[in-house]
Amino acid sequence: MDMVKFSPEVITWDFPGETVLFDLRTNVPYLLNSTAVLIWKGLEQGEDEDRIANSLQEEFRINKKRARSDIARFKKFLQRKGIIQQDATCEVKLKGYSMHPFLPEGTILRIKEISIEKLAVGDVIMFKRQGARIVHRLLKKEQGKEGEEFLVTRGDGNLSSEVVKLEEFVGKVVGVSLDGECFLSPGSFRWRMMVILHKILSPFGDKNWKKKVKGMRRRIFELLAYPERIR
Repeated sequence: MDMVKFSPEVITWDFPGETVLFDLRTNVPYLLNSTAVLIWKGLEQGEDEDRIANSLQEEFRINKKRARSDIARFKKFLQRKGIIQQDATCEVKLKGYSMHPFLPEGTILRIKEISIEKLAVGDVIMFKRQGARIVHRLLKKEQGKEGEEFLVTRGDGNLSSEVVKLEEFVGKVVGVSLDGECFLSPGSFRWRMMVILHKILSPFGDKNWKKKVKGMRRRIFELLAYPERIR
């Protein structure tokens, strides 16, 4: 995943038909054309390059090669001006309920790029598929018949597991906050207990009685994740 960190010294002004980036350090404004605006908005929203490229293709009727070239050139320009820089971590807002209730919708996740070798069973990871970012928990690492490696994952709120190719892997969750406050810290007692319980309960997730297990698992996760919210 190509993670981007934005300079806090750059502000954005939106006018009818155009967008201006203003660098407070140099007092230099940058007027963006329609292509640059679409790319900028995508970067701001945390979209990956595949999704931004798809948007460019649809909007301007260009091929994927041209779209990727436009993204690369614009990002190089922003890096050269110090407006953005590559970062090993990024923050994304969780959408959906695949990790509910352990990670409720709206949770802010801090994602860090790490090597596959450093992943451990029970880690919460992010992967991308068809332009979407998905957060699941790692069940195990496996190897195919031809030696190819892949990850087996499942959302805490899901019944079935998913196979993730290594090229789809984005990063590991290293920070969790909600409503502006950190409410779960990876490595904390509650987080470690969550991982242990997930290891114990995971083998039962695909049995005939998985709905009952899912309900029990969800309740335990909820109590561990944020007991002060339970009534």
